[in-house]
Amino acid sequence: MSTDLSDMTIDLFDNITKKLSRTPIKFHYIFNLNDVNKIYQGVMQSDQQKFEGPKDFVRLWRHELKKVIEDRLMTQEDRDLFAKDITSEAIKKKFPESAE
Repeated sequence: MSTDLSDMTIDLFDNITKKLSRTPIKFHYIFNLNDVNKIYQGVMQSDQQKFEGPKDFVRLWRHELKKVIEDRLMTQEDRDLFAKDITSEAIKKKFPESAE
């Protein structure tokens, strides 16, 4: 599961940097590997015994994404793009049983 989660995170990061690029109005849309580090840091601080299965772990991963990346997005359109298109598609590819 860790390999799939790593692949999913890297693919998601690539999509974010392509689809949510920096503009003069959205000058703070700077995404770098420090963001990936923050996501993994949040996931690694969790208690393994609290998870009943992969679905719970994917929910935690998605929550960390929301904290690190989605909270910085300015418009509802960008948040929807991130949540519905980028994140959901990444989860459907690697963990279809956990897609919501």
